[in-house]
Amino acid sequence: MLNAFAQRHPPVETTTTLRCEIILISLASRPTESDILLTIMLALGHNPDTLNYQRNAELENIVVEAMAHCGVRVILFDESHHLWLSTNGKVKRSADRPGGQLGDFLKRLYEKSGVAFVFAGTPGLESLIEGDAQASTRWAGVLRLEPFENDARFAALLDTLDEALPMEERSNLIDADLRSRIHAATQGNFRRLKNLFAEAVFLAASAGDKSVQRQHLADAFFQVFCNEATPFGPAT
Repeated sequence: MLNAFAQRHPPVETTTTLRCEIILISLASRPTESDILLTIMLALGHNPDTLNYQRNAELENIVVEAMAHCGVRVILFDESHHLWLSTNGKVKRSADRPGGQLGDFLKRLYEKSGVAFVFAGTPGLESLIEGDAQASTRWAGVLRLEPFENDARFAALLDTLDEALPMEERSNLIDADLRSRIHAATQGNFRRLKNLFAEAVFLAASAGDKSVQRQHLADAFFQVFCNEATPFGPAT
């Protein structure tokens, strides 16, 4: 979702500046302040060789000015649970600073820049932020992505996917029986759904078929989830 949103708002280069309203940062398992600051500056078109040896305090001020100059409105942080879990083992987290030094940096950057921050991560991210009173009051809005129920919304999703699949013919994914089997295979989880169809399309295209058939889904389920008991019948 973050990638799709960022792609809809790509940077626009003018004769005088680079306008970049959206910055997407995918966080490593142990992110640091300098990682985040340098990623922002690279997204804004700066030469990394001019930034690598700046002190973080100086680089932070440069980043704030650059974001204002380039019209940054939102920073999207993917894998955000790493922000609150990350530690170098040297700095102990006190009860009132569960985010540690990195959390303090994020709060400071947020206040100084006036830019919206959006954090996305695993379900545990919500409890991590709730454990940091200063973070939870700054970023109080929460959107939980719940699995789809096998209902009209799921049928509409499958119909949209059926239209979007790169196949010559539609696959009739909203057939009630097939829809139930797809839901059983994925538990309504969109990532599982995406992975299942990616493999099924590959198998259908490799076989020269014009649409995704139930057998393709059975084989895809076996390939993706390593389980012979597929909801679509036996894999070949």
